[in-house]
Amino acid sequence: MVRTSCDLDPHPAIDAALQQRKLRDLMRRALLKFATVHSFDSVSRCAPTRPHCIATGAARALGAGMTSSSRITGRRVRSGFTLLETIIVLIVVAMMAVLVMPKVGSAIGQSRVQNSAGIIAGDLQLAFSLASRQRTPLRITVDPSGASYTIATRTGTVIRQRNLGDGKDLSVTSMTSSVTTLDVFPNGLASGPITITIAVHGHEQTISMTRAGQVRVTS
Repeated sequence: MVRTSCDLDPHPAIDAALQQRKLRDLMRRALLKFATVHSFDSVSRCAPTRPHCIATGAARALGAGMTSSSRITGRRVRSGFTLLETIIVLIVVAMMAVLVMPKVGSAIGQSRVQNSAGIIAGDLQLAFSLASRQRTPLRITVDPSGASYTIATRTGTVIRQRNLGDGKDLSVTSMTSSVTTLDVFPNGLASGPITITIAVHGHEQTISMTRAGQVRVTS
């Protein structure tokens, strides 16, 4: 028998192709085995057609099927607040409201009593100004129980009347006065001094006026 050169020395290109083919088969089997073991979605639902699923869907199962649990977890995270979290937030808001509301009420009371004191001081000065300008005596009548006062002429014509106990923005919770009746004369003098004290929820202001018409507001 005569041996040819081909029988004695196979072509190197054929050996390389065979080795590459074997390597691809090994890689393909390893990939299919890994996808079959670790897939949780596509392959597990294809028991009746498992070979076909392994051949066509294992690669997709590796890239997408294994992430199904991650997708479910992500949806749960984005679903919103739990009942426990909502209750905790409501409790925190309620505690903050309990702490803040007294301070807000105190600030409102302080502002209200200051505004009311300013109004009373302005009306007392107005009585002196009108008495001097109109050349007629005026009478200031204070009603502490009703938290009100009136400025009128001796004939009964009312010039200014205020009620600070009617629940409006200038309302006060208590009012006291050193006198209930005071006459203001055109010569710039009054029948005597007067001191009016008003209070709103514990905040007090005192309005004092001398016989000469000098008015001062103190806390």
